[in-house]
Amino acid sequence: MTRLRIAHVCLSNKWNGSEVVAAEYANGSASDHDVGMIFLEGDSLSHDFYRQRLDSRVRFAFVADAKSPAELKSAARALFNGDMPDIFHAHLGPGCRAIISAFPDSIKLGHMHMRFFTNQHAKLDGVIAIAPWQLRDIPKHFAGKAWLAPNFFQESEIKPAAEMRSRLQNMLHLSSGAKLVGSVGRLHSDKGIDVLIEAQRVLNDENIQLLVFGEGPEEILLRTRAKGLGNVHFLGYRRDVRHLVAGLDLFVSASRSEPFGLATLEAMAAGVSVVATRTRGSEGLLEHLQDRLFPIEDIHGTAAIIKKFCRSGDVPDYRLERFDKQKSLAALNAAYSEAYEQFKQPNVA
Repeated sequence: MTRLRIAHVCLSNKWNGSEVVAAEYANGSASDHDVGMIFLEGDSLSHDFYRQRLDSRVRFAFVADAKSPAELKSAARALFNGDMPDIFHAHLGPGCRAIISAFPDSIKLGHMHMRFFTNQHAKLDGVIAIAPWQLRDIPKHFAGKAWLAPNFFQESEIKPAAEMRSRLQNMLHLSSGAKLVGSVGRLHSDKGIDVLIEAQRVLNDENIQLLVFGEGPEEILLRTRAKGLGNVHFLGYRRDVRHLVAGLDLFVSASRSEPFGLATLEAMAAGVSVVATRTRGSEGLLEHLQDRLFPIEDIHGTAAIIKKFCRSGDVPDYRLERFDKQKSLAALNAAYSEAYEQFKQPNVA
């Protein structure tokens, strides 16, 4: 395998699911390639924040203006001691559009965190899909290559369920007999937290407690909706959420749209009982467990499935070998090698 210079371009100053995935792939590739990341400068996250989340071998740089080719070129060179990257791997719309504009003669790949978007991906040399359905949905007119590298889970971060359950109970002053139902994600309408709140209202059972992990633009609205419900708790953004999930009796994804469902996969890996709406991502994760899927925006259906599975205690075989980290990293490295061999040309400053 040729050792390449890979620049991940993630022009965001937030830290949600897509940014986490970008960092995990950068960290995972650092053994085989020279890897760097370019972020958007901002006040919300410090340089130390990024350093703590990136492998020590992953360098990173910032740009103040995502639309400035000069800034992007300077940041790219700063990653590799003055050399340009062999491959630019962009994440999300701003990153994809930026590399198309700033690096017309370089190899450019885009990660499909959601789906194929013509205005983001059509002019790239290739795209990385995280789920098989995304490959099927790529329009026929796309001239680039496409590869599949599924998201994966971090097995080393799983903590003992009893310890995490006790921690959650103590945090919220709950009795040992309470059933803990949780959801993790950005507080946005796509995630369906409003449906979960209304399902809790329907259940009207103080023994079933809903724990909402995350922050986002709809937090105030959701807190207002849940006002007066003693069985709904907002825990905000927590770095230890991957640990705490292991203490749940049931993880619920009520998303209206979910291209993959990384938080759901992490709950599965933690050995937690999981149910999810019939989004395209969750249908892939739970393809062999159809009874754990329920309709989108169905409040009573959501309440019924929560009541059923939070009390059963059964954790099925999730077939987690489909999301093995090493297999996904090998698939990504194969994509890099194929892209480099097919599209390589002299770098232009």
